[in-house]
Amino acid sequence: TELEAQKSAWTEIRTALLSLSGSLLSLRLSSTFNARTVTSSDQTVVYGTATASAAEGTYKITVTQLAQAHKIASNHQIEQINIGGTLSITVDGNARDIALEVGDTLAEIRDKINTGAGDIVTATIIDSRLVLTSKTTGEQGNITLGGSEGILEALGLEAPITLANAQNASFTVDGLQIVHSSNTVTDVIEGVTLNLVGLTEGSEEVTLEVARDTDTPVEAIQDFVEKYNSAMQLIAETLGKNSAGEKGDLFGDPTLARIQQQLRRLVFDPVSLSETEYTTAASIGLSTGSVSTALTFDRSGQLTLDTDKLTQALEEDPEGVYDLFASSEAEGIAVRLDEYLDTLTKASLGTSGSPGDGIISVKEKWLENSIEDIEEQIERWELRLELKEEQLRAQFTAMESVLATLQSQATWLALQVASLSGLNLTSGSGQS
Repeated sequence: TELEAQKSAWTEIRTALLSLSGSLLSLRLSSTFNARTVTSSDQTVVYGTATASAAEGTYKITVTQLAQAHKIASNHQIEQINIGGTLSITVDGNARDIALEVGDTLAEIRDKINTGAGDIVTATIIDSRLVLTSKTTGEQGNITLGGSEGILEALGLEAPITLANAQNASFTVDGLQIVHSSNTVTDVIEGVTLNLVGLTEGSEEVTLEVARDTDTPVEAIQDFVEKYNSAMQLIAETLGKNSAGEKGDLFGDPTLARIQQQLRRLVFDPVSLSETEYTTAASIGLSTGSVSTALTFDRSGQLTLDTDKLTQALEEDPEGVYDLFASSEAEGIAVRLDEYLDTLTKASLGTSGSPGDGIISVKEKWLENSIEDIEEQIERWELRLELKEEQLRAQFTAMESVLATLQSQATWLALQVASLSGLNLTSGSGQS
């Protein structure tokens, strides 16, 4: 029906606007516009990541030693132990006591260690030998063992085999020698996490460059443009006529026309910013036409993004571009769009309207209630028709019964008349 088509159209529009609202979130985050990239000349030695607080710059790095965890193994093979007692394991000042019993198998011993000391070491089995690996890298992760008399001998750990020494990472940054207990380094270059994965050879240096990331904000704005265009295209098709001249389900609807106009205005109205030249959507490469020296106008309100112009703006004044979208005081593009979309799409539970419902949600619920009212009226009329049909059937049945009786009486009378006529004829013949 027409009402169902209208409700479906409003629901589709609300879904598109919710998708548009979702794309605004990243445009309101400073981290989107202040992101950093870290480029390594040799990622097999070192690579990194950076937060927005990292300063742009280039660093020369050498790595002469990687941090590693202490790893030891039993000095003989074990099936089970014939002595009970306590095994004490200490790593970086953290001690754990493991209770062992006579007859414990190697697998049971491994499981007891992983249960009781799994936060400081990992126990495994290699070639019927117990292997302990520290969970703390660097020299501070050295494993120290103790326990009841004879327990270390039973486990072959009184003089364990060293499979890997506890050692720190050793590297330089711009010639400064640094020792670190971990290969993940977060406290040397502010805002930068270094991941050491290999060694440099001889005089080799790895160049690590921290630069401003323009790809992230460009992708965020492209996503916004895509969602905006999708919503505006849907509104244009629903509000007007398609290429075949067929009217949309909300053809000429004044509410939808106002929404279309308001969305355009909120994108292209200037933002009152005093400390940047980027105060309009057009100033960063957003327009409603093709990217050229002479901009054309798209009647459906579709946006076009000049990524070269946007990238230049981001390189020159990333904070200004951020404020253009996210300034709360000046009501940036993303801020005012988000607030307006909330007034359109916000919805409460249930079919009855709520004071907090958005304009579109109110429309949907009104149409839904109207459809339900019409369906209820149809059901009532169908019931009345059924009752009327039953009444007419009963009347028709009664009428047929009366007609049958009358026909029977008429037949009887006809027979009586015929009988009397026969008697009169016989009587007349005798007199003559």
